[in-house]
Amino acid sequence: MSTGLMRPCVSTLRYLALLCVLLGVGSALGQTPISGVIDRNTTWNAAGSPYVLSGEVEVVGGATLTILGGVQVHFEPESRLLIGGEDPSNAGQLLVAGTSTARVRFEAATPDEPAGAIELRPGAAIGLDGGGSVFRFARFISLMRPLTMRGCVAAIQDTLVARAADAERPAVVVELEFDATAALQATRLSVFECAGGGMSITGGGDH
Repeated sequence: MSTGLMRPCVSTLRYLALLCVLLGVGSALGQTPISGVIDRNTTWNAAGSPYVLSGEVEVVGGATLTILGGVQVHFEPESRLLIGGEDPSNAGQLLVAGTSTARVRFEAATPDEPAGAIELRPGAAIGLDGGGSVFRFARFISLMRPLTMRGCVAAIQDTLVARAADAERPAVVVELEFDATAALQATRLSVFECAGGGMSITGGGDH
């Protein structure tokens, strides 16, 4: 009788133990793989972090990608995050909404192996809400080419760029093309320990 009463308890305990193991493994490996095209409004939050990018990830077709505070974005080798198309009519927008206590981190997927690039293309010039793309409380750590902005509208606030690996170009490259309504506003942007230098701004003529 005693043995019979114990069997359900043992089965239950075994089930709970297995469930705990599975949950533990899930937590250790928890990540969200990202690739291909984002053509609808999308939000990345801390619950799905880290977001691991492979290949080229494009935000186009009028979509806005919002990245909330506390999110980590990891770049696999040769991966890039591209905002907007080469044609200005193919709009895309990136809103990095970190806070002083929950920053957004962009970094290589493998420590000590720099990878990844973020590029705002002419299609990002069309701010879907009139404001263009925004980076607030962001951290770019050990990326190959952290941030390139070509003929787009963007604002950068309270952001750090560190240890960019490409020795042939600055960590932050801004190419102003005023026929594409380009504009950049940077407040408290810090760049240090980057192999190719800090920031380069070209174009714009007498504007």
